Amino acid sequence: MRILHLLSDSRFTGPAQPVLQLVMELRRRGHDAQIGCNRRPPTWRISKKLHGEGHFLFLARRLKVEPVGDFEREIRNVQVPLVEQLDLNRYFNIRDNIRSLFALRDLQRGEKYDIIHLHLPHDHWIGAVAKWIFRSDANLVATIHKVEKPHSGLFHKLLYTRMIDRIAVVSERSRQMVLRHLRVHSRNVRTIWGAVDVEKFHPGITGEKIRAELGIQPDALVIGMVARFQPHRQHAILVRAADRVLERFPHARFLLIGRGEYKEEIEKLVYQRGLEQKVLFAGYRKEDYPETIAATDLLFFSVPGSDGTCRAVLETMALGKPVVAFDTGVLPETIEDEHTGWITPTGDQLALEETLMKALRNPDQIRRMGEAARETVCRRHTVSGQADIIEEFYSDLLEEKALAAGTRLAHRAGSMPQA
Repeated sequence: MRILHLLSDSRFTGPAQPVLQLVMELRRRGHDAQIGCNRRPPTWRISKKLHGEGHFLFLARRLKVEPVGDFEREIRNVQVPLVEQLDLNRYFNIRDNIRSLFALRDLQRGEKYDIIHLHLPHDHWIGAVAKWIFRSDANLVATIHKVEKPHSGLFHKLLYTRMIDRIAVVSERSRQMVLRHLRVHSRNVRTIWGAVDVEKFHPGITGEKIRAELGIQPDALVIGMVARFQPHRQHAILVRAADRVLERFPHARFLLIGRGEYKEEIEKLVYQRGLEQKVLFAGYRKEDYPETIAATDLLFFSVPGSDGTCRAVLETMALGKPVVAFDTGVLPETIEDEHTGWITPTGDQLALEETLMKALRNPDQIRRMGEAARETVCRRHTVSGQADIIEEFYSDLLEEKALAAGTRLAHRAGSMPQA
């Protein structure tokens, strides 16, 4: 099977890592899977957001752009074919968008690909419009990575019911919302759970070195949080909860992992509450990220990440760590309450405090739940299992198209006048 995955982003973040992981697995199984992406940052920066999903209008002035993204480098490092004639720009830019349309015209013609899989909202539109304008018969699959009510205006309904052949979603909740709001036939929407490399993330990894580096005692119970420092990630609510939790469990520690523009504000909050010796900042850890997570006993997550599947939660569970999470997005579908972690009401600081203290009172339960978390990931969230579902999803589409084509040929043959 020849498959092209399109992702109009130059950054190796959000959906990019899971997409590359999936493509590598499909190639290992013998498929000719390739990637088309944006290989440079956009020329224009955001000036004004348009109403709509994933589109931005650039007005007025050209600004200095970010350094070249690292998604292309990661693709080349693992020797996955990169479609050179396609350089997607996920922002509204007439010149780049027209170039993308003509490049996709060439890629969609001549049966070059059995499946073209589109990932970001911009990709959904550019791929579908190219198919419509140039009247190609490309088989288009679109992934909706967000777990929220989809845009359901007339044009979005036309996009997903008439122009896109199949829709993949990252949770059952998202699937139900797509069915309800977009009126897509149920056979055309499939839940593709997030996946994690269970060989890279496993319970045998030790966090002893990280604990020693940060001055954390080997027997201390550590509550971690890994997320970019942004207001919507709600680091502040965890710091405020830590104040009360540490009164009851003074030997516990909190470990905040990540970077971001909001970090200074959280550092000030920690200092104001006199918690700088017990609420620690690990920084951005790339080379020893699994070891840093392994240095914790359980982790708190407030919202899923930008890929919708909350990959960091799956990595945490694969390491044998339970998770405390708010009841939002894909989190309650990923974490089984009181079995692989705890689900608490979104934004409820008191409930979060009570949950953390309940966990700290029973270290044996933390260990048992961590084991259950690992077992759940190995059963439902492996890359191999994800590829199984994707292969079946693609095959069903191709079989349906082949059957429809055969029916049309038979109908035409039957309607021809007899000699």
